[in-house]
Amino acid sequence: MYRRRTSRLLKISTNEEEEEPEERMNDNNNNNIEPVENVALEEHDVVKQDSICTRIICKINYLLSISKVYLVWILIHYATSQCYVKFCTPPNIYGFIMSPLLSSAPHCKAMRWAIYTGANTIESMWIIIGTWICAKMVNAL
Repeated sequence: MYRRRTSRLLKISTNEEEEEPEERMNDNNNNNIEPVENVALEEHDVVKQDSICTRIICKINYLLSISKVYLVWILIHYATSQCYVKFCTPPNIYGFIMSPLLSSAPHCKAMRWAIYTGANTIESMWIIIGTWICAKMVNAL
């Protein structure tokens, strides 16, 4: 015996004499099928289309979830640049005198690393965005 399921034939073991799949399908085609008319669809049966605003908000949320790492690096780069000027190179005579000593201090080295790495990450971000835009333009042609 064969049973048709999602356009595949699945064999079911029985003690009955097995028919060929083609014969079984021909038997199914001969069954009386009554047409159904005036079927009322319920609310959960109807698929509603998303509005344009919902799609845009969904895409913005997706982009924000991807870009969180880059936003954090931008924040780190900005904050450490401001802190470096305040703590490692004060804008007065005292800062000029202390600059050779402060430049090798651990906190100034850490801030220089954060500024340098943040700048490289931001540069990479722009390269990735530019490459993505170019790929979209080439695919649109």
